[in-house]
Amino acid sequence: MILVALTIAGLFALYYPQPQCVSRYLWAKVVGNLILFAVDWLWNDTSKVFLWFYAAVTAMILYMVARIVIAALGTMENHWKAVGAVTVLSVTLARLSFVGLGHPAGVKEIVSILEGVALFASALFIGVLAPRLERTGLAFTLAGCWLAQSFCRIGFYVHFTSALARRLDWRVFPAIGITGFLLIGMIARRRFMGYVRKAV
Repeated sequence: MILVALTIAGLFALYYPQPQCVSRYLWAKVVGNLILFAVDWLWNDTSKVFLWFYAAVTAMILYMVARIVIAALGTMENHWKAVGAVTVLSVTLARLSFVGLGHPAGVKEIVSILEGVALFASALFIGVLAPRLERTGLAFTLAGCWLAQSFCRIGFYVHFTSALARRLDWRVFPAIGITGFLLIGMIARRRFMGYVRKAV
């Protein structure tokens, strides 16, 4: 049920015109989630096969996120100060997350926490740059979605047991994604309908 809702929300967001880097990110999310749910159904989310697929899908999605951030940073004149500040905050968050685990981190925990830290850094970049970008609403929506996903990823592994974190992770993280996809789709629809009204 969650997979169907996530796929429909992702396709709704892709139905209306998006910037190229955002549409690639949305496709990566939709296809990546389909792959992860299929691998989880075939094996299990505790198997080594799932961990490899999870790491590969996470790397693909974070690559698309990085492309969005790099495209946004191109609009900023002196971006090295922002890069330095966000790097310090992200490294601090990663260190506190690994210390807060209280036990040696497993592979999935490492990948999830690093994903959360990367999404945190990306959310800060896009959130700070949003007023300077052409599509401010889309940038704020992406920043909010990434920030919620990063805190979800980090918080579940730091504050909950691994069994409870796994159960909640498959429900809360897709719910945040569904909400983000729907907001992105509604923003794109509003923009598209504005162009249609102007043309008529």
